[in-house]
Amino acid sequence: MLPRIFLLCFLFTACAAFASAAQEKQPISFNDSALPRTTDAIEKFLPASWTVEEQVSGDLNNDSVPDTVLKLNSFYK
Repeated sequence: MLPRIFLLCFLFTACAAFASAAQEKQPISFNDSALPRTTDAIEKFLPASWTVEEQVSGDLNNDSVPDTVLKLNSFYK
């Protein structure tokens, strides 16, 4: 009986530790007022530790103005 109680307590403790570790990851937030409104390089619009993975340009909404789509990566610190 005692080994079963010990095993049950161990499992509850392990599950609680795993659940709390999974909840610790928070999305990276940033203050967008610190970003430039115009610039000559896309990378200057990105917060620190963000990178451009892919970039596609074209007229996506048929308004005769070129559009740019970026696929970004962010890394947790």
